[in-house]
Amino acid sequence: MSATLADYFKTSTCIKNFLTKAEKTPEVFFLDKPNKKTDTFDAETIYKELKVLIIDDHDPIRKAMRRILVKMGIQEITECSDGESALKEIEKTPDIDLLLCDIYMRQKSGFDILKHVRSKNIRSDIPFIVVTGEASKEDIVKASALGADDYIIKPFQADSLIAKVSHVIKQFFDPPPLMSKLRQADRAYLAHQYDHATMAYQQAIKLDADSKRARHSYAITLFQSGKKKEAVQAFEDNIREHPSYYKNYATLANIYRKMKNLPQCIAYLELEVEHNPKQPERQTLLAKLLLKRGDIEGAIEHFREALREEVRHREALLGIGHAFAQSDDLAKSLYYFKRMRRYYPKDSASLQAIVQVCNKASEPMKALQTILEEYKSHPERIDTYVVLTKLYLTHGQLDKAQEVVNRLLLNDPENIDGFKLRAALSLKSNELETALADLRAVNKETPDPETLLAEADCLVKMKSYSEALSIIHKILGQKSGHSGALYLAGCIFASTQLAGQAYFAFALAHARGDKSLRVKKKISATQEYLLKRRRIPSNT
Repeated sequence: MSATLADYFKTSTCIKNFLTKAEKTPEVFFLDKPNKKTDTFDAETIYKELKVLIIDDHDPIRKAMRRILVKMGIQEITECSDGESALKEIEKTPDIDLLLCDIYMRQKSGFDILKHVRSKNIRSDIPFIVVTGEASKEDIVKASALGADDYIIKPFQADSLIAKVSHVIKQFFDPPPLMSKLRQADRAYLAHQYDHATMAYQQAIKLDADSKRARHSYAITLFQSGKKKEAVQAFEDNIREHPSYYKNYATLANIYRKMKNLPQCIAYLELEVEHNPKQPERQTLLAKLLLKRGDIEGAIEHFREALREEVRHREALLGIGHAFAQSDDLAKSLYYFKRMRRYYPKDSASLQAIVQVCNKASEPMKALQTILEEYKSHPERIDTYVVLTKLYLTHGQLDKAQEVVNRLLLNDPENIDGFKLRAALSLKSNELETALADLRAVNKETPDPETLLAEADCLVKMKSYSEALSIIHKILGQKSGHSGALYLAGCIFASTQLAGQAYFAFALAHARGDKSLRVKKKISATQEYLLKRRRIPSNT
C-alpha cells in the first residue's frame, strides 16, 4: 500500500482527494512508514500534473521553453517577464513544482529569486534550473552555491532542456524515504491540513531524529495550528540541538515580529544574521527595527552589512541615509541618497528623502541646492523638474517655478504633474481660466480627490457654485467624509446664504478630522449668524 500511496501523492493536484481519504484513516495514510521507494517513475502522469514557472525577460525564449515543455506533456505553465512579478507569483502559488529562471532581469535577478525560494520554510527544495546567456563560470558557481539544481545556456537545443528537466523532476518526485515523507508533509501543510502535516513531520523525525528540516517544519506546523507555546519550545529545542541552523532563528524572529514583540524579534534576527550574514533583506529589516528602537549606530552597521552584500540594495541605501540624518550627519545622509539616485535614476524616493532630511535639519536651502545640481546635471530626468518646482513654490520663488514647469511641459507635454504644478502657479497668480483648464486636463486622465477638490476650489473662486457642488459630490462618492470637500461645500453654502447647510458642512468637516483654525472660525461664525437670525422678531 505504501508504494501505491507514494505514487498517488507525487502529483501536487491530488492533495485534496488524498487528504479527504486521509481524514477517514489517518493511521494508514500518515503513520505507515515509507520504507520502500517507488518501483516505477510514472513520468507521463507526473508531467500532466506539474506546475511550472518560466521566468525570462525575453519573450521568444519563454515561448520556446513553453513549446518544449508542452511537447513533454506539461500542461500548467505560467510565464513571468521580470523578477518582481515572479516573486509575487511564487507567493501566490506556493505549490509550484519547477522553476526555469533567467539570471539577469529587470528589478530582481535570478539569484534573488533562487535565494528567496531556498530560504522558504516549506518546500524550499523545489527543482530550480538556471537559464543563462552569459555562460559565465562565476555565475554558474554562484547559482550552484545558492542551491540551483542545474543550468542551461542560451541558445539551447530542445533535447538538452528536456534531458535536464526530466533529470531534476525524477530526482524530486522519486526521492529516498525521508524526503518522500517530508514532501508529503509539505503538501499537507500547503493544503492547510496542519494535523496531518504534524503527523507526517513526526514520522519524518522518526526516520531521522537529526533531520534539521523535519524538526524545523514540525515546529512551524505547531505554530500554524495554534500551539504557540509548544512551537516556541520546539524551536528552542532545535536551537540547542543545531545552533548553526539559522532558519530556526529566522522563523522565531518572524513569529515575534507578527506578535509585535520588538525586543525578541530583534534578538533572534541578530542571531540569524550572525549565523548567516549574507542576507541583505534580513540585514536591512534588522537595521530598520534597530532604528525604530533608537539604536542608530546598530542600524548603520547592519545597513552597511546589507550594502556589502548588495551595493545597490535600494532599501538599505534609503535606510542608511535616514539613519545618518538622525545622527545629525547631513553630509553622509545626502551622500547615500545621491548614491541611490545614481543607481536608480527613475526613482524619486531619493529626491524626496533629500528634501525631507534637509528640512528636518533646518537646511532648506541645502535641499534646493542639491536638487538644482541634479536638475542641471541630468536635464532628461523629468521627476527632478517636479521636485524643484515644488521647492521653488515653497520658497515663494514663483518666477523660477514657472520657468522650470514650462521646461517640464516642453520636454513632456502630457506630464500630469506638470499640469498640476502649472495650475497651482496659475491659482497663485489668480489666472483662474488657465488653472481650470490644466486641472480639467488632469481630471480627465487621472481624477483623484485632491485634484478634483482643486478644480472645485477654482470654480468657487470663479463663482460657478453649481459646477463646484457637482464635483464635490463626485469627491464624496469616491471618499465619503472627505473633510476638504465638506469644508468647500460649507463655503459655497455660506456664500449663497444657506447658513444652516453651511454650519452642518463645517461641523461635519471638523468631525471628519479637520481641526484647523479656519474650520473652527467658520463653525463659530455660522453658529453666531444662525442664533442672531433666530432672535430677529418675525413681521407676521
